[in-house]
Amino acid sequence: MTPDRPTPEEPPPQPRGPHPMAVYRDRQILALAAGLLRETNQFALVTTSGLPEVQGQPAEAAALASLELDGFDEEKFADEPVDSFSYTRTVRYTLTLIVRNSDPDARDDEVDRLAAVCGNALVGENYGGETIETYSTLAKGTYLAAAAPERRLKLTGQFAYDIEGRTARNADA
Repeated sequence: MTPDRPTPEEPPPQPRGPHPMAVYRDRQILALAAGLLRETNQFALVTTSGLPEVQGQPAEAAALASLELDGFDEEKFADEPVDSFSYTRTVRYTLTLIVRNSDPDARDDEVDRLAAVCGNALVGENYGGETIETYSTLAKGTYLAAAAPERRLKLTGQFAYDIEGRTARNADA
C-alpha cells in the first residue's frame, strides 16, 4: 500500500475540529437536480417553483418538467451514540413531466421516453457532491389521465444527505 493510505488494519484518520456544515439546503439540492434535467436538452422548461400553468407558461411548450419538494425525514446514524447529533436527511419530491402533442400515441410515447431520460439523469447521482448516490431515486410513477393535447406523469423521487452535528445545518447559503 502507499504510505498515505491506511492499510486494512489501520483505521482511517479522523477529522479534527467541528463538524463541517452542510453545503446546501433542500431547495438548493432540488435546483441541482433541475440543472441535471436541463443539461439533457430534452425539455422546453424545467422549474422548481410550481407547475407551468401557475407560472403562465405558453401552451406551445411541448415538454416540461416541474420539481416540487414533498417532505423529509431525518434519522440518526445507526452507529452513533443516542446522544449524538448526526443525521441522514432524506428528502422526497415530485417530478411532474408534461408532454403536449395532438397525436395521443406520440404524446404517450414521449412522456414514457422522458421518464427514462429523467431516470438516467437523476438516479444514483450525487447532486452537487453533497448527496448520497444510493438514495437518489425515482421510485414511483403515476400516469395521469390524458387531457388532449396533454399527458402528465408524476414521478416520486428522493435524495439524501448527511447532517453531522447539532448546528451543522446550513443556515447561511
